[in-house]
Amino acid sequence: MENNYYDWCIAELARRLGKTKDEKLFRERSIGYSNLYNPDKNFIWPKHTDGTWMDMDITTWDGMRKAYISGNIWAYSAYTPHDMAAAIKLFGGKEKYANWLDDMFTREINISGEQHFDINGFIGGYGHGDEPGHQMPYSYVFVQQPWKTQKLVNQIMTTMYFNTPEGYINNEDCGQMSAWYIFSSLGFYPVSPGNLKYHIGAPLHPKATIHLENGRDFVVEAKNRRLENIYVQAAYLNDKSLEVPFIEHSDIMSGGKLVFEMGPEPNKNWGIRENLALKATASSNSEYGDMDIYLAKNVNDGNKANKGHGPKFPSWGPDKIKDPWLKLEWDHDVTIESIRVFIRCDFPPYSFNEHDSWWKNGNIELSTGEKIPFTLEKTAEGQFVEIPTSSVSWLKFTDLIPNEDKWSAFCEIEVIGVD
Repeated sequence: MENNYYDWCIAELARRLGKTKDEKLFRERSIGYSNLYNPDKNFIWPKHTDGTWMDMDITTWDGMRKAYISGNIWAYSAYTPHDMAAAIKLFGGKEKYANWLDDMFTREINISGEQHFDINGFIGGYGHGDEPGHQMPYSYVFVQQPWKTQKLVNQIMTTMYFNTPEGYINNEDCGQMSAWYIFSSLGFYPVSPGNLKYHIGAPLHPKATIHLENGRDFVVEAKNRRLENIYVQAAYLNDKSLEVPFIEHSDIMSGGKLVFEMGPEPNKNWGIRENLALKATASSNSEYGDMDIYLAKNVNDGNKANKGHGPKFPSWGPDKIKDPWLKLEWDHDVTIESIRVFIRCDFPPYSFNEHDSWWKNGNIELSTGEKIPFTLEKTAEGQFVEIPTSSVSWLKFTDLIPNEDKWSAFCEIEVIGVD
């Protein structure tokens, strides 16, 4: 499981270096965990080399130790920090994954046999004293229940770390035990180092300042932070309301201020964002109204509640810009199946039916590094572009080739299968 994450890191590096062959290899390897999901057990389960499931008694430590040297079945079943959207779907969706987490964090551990010396600090099946599971308390953020993350993070910081000679549970282990505490006490944590996001937990201190090497400061302030006020009521990044439960690395490095309002009861409306926010940007816009963007579960689902507006119709003529592009970005990774693109409009002054103006072809770049070619034809139903099943945080229409010297514009886009 850890190697899957390492493979993802290598794939990301290969993408940035333009080594597409290496990226494809390691991207495929990074989802190897999906071959180990046992639906009958609802765990990531070990297999023999012939593909058959291994017999394993999870009621004894001795039964598990042949498959788990460090960590345990709960820690490694949840070790998919680089591919959370797809992993949650594998477990049956957000509700079922949330129930799986609830069971894991609340179950009584009555397991016989010799316990591995490196596993302690238990909350249910979660052992904070063993580092492979350190991202697990933040998993509730991915199922729209961030208040449970806030409670768990506070519980761990206040019951497993001590300003005494006792120190903290287990050993330092290359600095990870302290690193978890420092990040978490600030109010955020890098669940998947490499994707440049820090997910929100619960700040411990009323105020903290990070002095950056570039000379800037990033200030974290927790208003009303008292012993009983462990839940985030609201958050503001540089005086703007922060509705999503994460910040970007660039937010920190740019300097600024992150402000939390804390309270004694969970605010179950903060940080959930069931309809993922979508930001659309383009290299050039027209003056003829907003482009419509729909997020749909399936082809027949218009889902008007998920309708959003993009920029003004992204449009380009041969005399406007040489390298047109349109980019769609989500709050965090989403899994999509296909895209339906409409680039015709039935209102003056331009009618695509009359002027036969649309792109012949182009590419869709994904945040995974993949590039999907597409060709558009003249049609009133729009053009479907199939997307390989993968988690993406953005997609970008690039390399757009217009039909000779005609004027072209996006009118409507449907993103289908969003989860």
